[in-house]
Amino acid sequence: MTMPGTGWQQLRQDEEPHSGAAVVELDATEGLRDWVGQQITHARAAAVAGSPEERWSDAHQRILDDHPYSSDVINPGYGGVGAPFGCVRCHDWDGVTEGRGNCVTVLALAHGYGFDD
Repeated sequence: MTMPGTGWQQLRQDEEPHSGAAVVELDATEGLRDWVGQQITHARAAAVAGSPEERWSDAHQRILDDHPYSSDVINPGYGGVGAPFGCVRCHDWDGVTEGRGNCVTVLALAHGYGFDD
């Protein structure tokens, strides 16, 4: 189904996008950001004071803190129903958070701590 006035097409699971189409997928794994925070806490607790592991844990925490999530979201600008949450930093649309789910930064941190999407 093509969204009127947008040129965007929302596909059913059994449909293929037309040739040259940009496909946008959302990762809406709820609680992933909290899980990453727990992994960072565990890694920091296991690290020796002043070690590179402790500094990496601190850096990861700063990165995570810079990507807060909000559940006060609107559907993404491309139409259709989005995720029930989004990253305030990455999914900002003129001051409003779009419901795009987990941002690529949190997904990258999660991957580093063993999350396999």
